[in-house]
Amino acid sequence: MGDSRLLVIGEGGIQQLTTYHRGGEESERLRIQEYGGVIAGQYVVKGEYGFMPTRTLGDAYFRDVGVIPGPESEIIVSEIRISGLLLQLNDYLM
Repeated sequence: MGDSRLLVIGEGGIQQLTTYHRGGEESERLRIQEYGGVIAGQYVVKGEYGFMPTRTLGDAYFRDVGVIPGPESEIIVSEIRISGLLLQLNDYLM
């Protein structure tokens, strides 16, 4: 899906269930740095090139500095009852 967001809109409010996969996110920054990668702002930098997503398919040039094709997955227990909407957005709709 790439750059997708999953939101639950329910009785208790709005909860974002997904995280941004950018160098500015602490968990992603730490993972990239463990690979020896360099973060400049939101970008993973290799040589003279910068790349914003830290998880993506098809960009082998940045693999050795920590950009990976593997998704992030976890089980989330939400306090919000889904009586409203489960909304999935991507950057083409925003």
